[in-house]
Amino acid sequence: MKCVLEKFPAETKKTVDSAIGFSSSVDSLFMSVLLTLEAVVNKLAGFLNPYLTRILQLVVLHPLSFSSSDPKLRLKADVVRKLITEKIPVRLLLQPVLDMYPKSIGLGESSVSVVFEMLGNLVSSMDRASISIYHAKVFGLCLEALDLRHQNLDSIQNIDVVEQNVINVVVTLTMKLTGSTFRLLLIKTIEWSDSNVEGDESAPGKSDSRAISFYSLVNKLAESQT
Repeated sequence: MKCVLEKFPAETKKTVDSAIGFSSSVDSLFMSVLLTLEAVVNKLAGFLNPYLTRILQLVVLHPLSFSSSDPKLRLKADVVRKLITEKIPVRLLLQPVLDMYPKSIGLGESSVSVVFEMLGNLVSSMDRASISIYHAKVFGLCLEALDLRHQNLDSIQNIDVVEQNVINVVVTLTMKLTGSTFRLLLIKTIEWSDSNVEGDESAPGKSDSRAISFYSLVNKLAESQT
């Protein structure tokens, strides 16, 4: 059993990558991979901790896991990702998910969005004790991701899609915070939105980007209270 779990993610990625160029074959193969992962997560979730990073690389970073060319693949990948957040304890899964973020940026908005969809599912499942322990980590990553509009990276073609997923996580998180903790994070967000970044003076559009992200967040927070 241990041998199978150790080899499965790495060998699967190698096999799928070697099939690129044969569209129908690789799609079928990746669907088989997702179905196998679904069964493994369902039945063996307690044994997966050493292999979480490699599993997440398949379902978060592999292009087929968020491809729009095959809706069935995307739907099955969504199911597997949701299952992972339901079956793996937050204390084991949170850091591997957070670690996917910097790797996802170069793959585009779809991969980044998938990271925050998983993060949102994790936050939704957190109890009060987990929120108390992990809220700073989650919020820190969200604030970092909200800065993508300001960074204006070539890999992110649709920043609005990414930003919406990030803001959804923040809203889900804030609904679980105490009033005092929420106020502290709000103050930190205001300070972030008002801060100047070197070089902004010569690029007026960039100097407004944090304010745009901030007001998008505030509007969503206001909507969540109505």
